[in-house]
Amino acid sequence: MVNGRGEALAVVYHPGSGRPSYIVVMCHGFRGSKEGGGRATELAERMSRLGYSVIRFDFAGAGESEGDFAAITLTRQIEDLGTILDWIETQNLGVPLVLGRSFGGSTVACRAALDERIKGICLWSTPTDLGETFSQALGDAYQDLAAGRTVVIRDDYGPFSLQPSFVSDLAKHDVLSAISLFQPRPVLIVHGEQDEVVPLKQAQAAFAAAGEPKQLVVIPGADHRFLKDYPRAWEVTLEWFQRFFPVNVDK
Repeated sequence: MVNGRGEALAVVYHPGSGRPSYIVVMCHGFRGSKEGGGRATELAERMSRLGYSVIRFDFAGAGESEGDFAAITLTRQIEDLGTILDWIETQNLGVPLVLGRSFGGSTVACRAALDERIKGICLWSTPTDLGETFSQALGDAYQDLAAGRTVVIRDDYGPFSLQPSFVSDLAKHDVLSAISLFQPRPVLIVHGEQDEVVPLKQAQAAFAAAGEPKQLVVIPGADHRFLKDYPRAWEVTLEWFQRFFPVNVDK
């Protein structure tokens, strides 16, 4: 499918094992992809067996989608998620639920605040103080971006560029205010106790901002990616989906 800027988004659709009722949209994090190192694919397949349809997709500029990653902004990702939701509605694929990880969770929060089609929100390792998170993650490059300079950064995945619009756009969005608008839609917040990228206090602030029904699960010892603790993150997430959004599965 093509977003509003004419960029083709790479999408994988997992149909649920029962008649369509709910569809979970999975949103990857900064520098991530719809595969999530294989774990997102595995989780989507598991959810499909439980009766949920699932969509995994790459934001523009990431993974197999068209676009330049250097042009990434939160606003653009919010628009891309809107493109996915529009397609779900057009194809009558089910009631949308969203699961966002890290910066994808920030995207989910901001989109859900203005899009009533989203009926359930799950946030993993999600930044709610965007300035704090990215100034720490990007270091001196953040100040260069704030000063209007394009930067080249190297991480575990290799070198990448960012344009100043990334930082200037962050100031346009208030994630905590967005979360406060979810009620009465259910929200689940899952965070690692030892998250080295997004401090636990940000998840606690998100929980405080959210209305009922809400749940915060802090996974002891877990890091930002749940590298060793993803089974626990999956367990609490699937239990939450089944509790608030039960589905009938064909036997």
